[in-house]
Amino acid sequence: MSKSSPTYKAIYTQTFGKQLRKIGDALRVKRIKETAEKIIENPYHQVEFSKGKYRGKREYYAWRGDRLIFTVCEQCRQLNHLPFNNCQNCQETPSNQIIFWEIIESHKY
Repeated sequence: MSKSSPTYKAIYTQTFGKQLRKIGDALRVKRIKETAEKIIENPYHQVEFSKGKYRGKREYYAWRGDRLIFTVCEQCRQLNHLPFNNCQNCQETPSNQIIFWEIIESHKY
């Protein structure tokens, strides 16, 4: 993206935070946090839409198969993914928000 691209801000759901705390491996937690920061810098770079249960959300592989499930609010509105994401306070959420929903561990998908 160009230098004039918007600055994104992250919101981490309770589920995401709980899953992150539950991971016992400090290196794995570090890699997940680094991946989240990378997503915040450029949420559209090499990121795929999920399917099935996570339809309307994006997924990005972190480390060793772990995936981060997230939504870019501006894109959710543009593509009319509101029914899939069902955010409680969508109208108050700025378009430059990224909501991190879940961490999918590689063996639990």
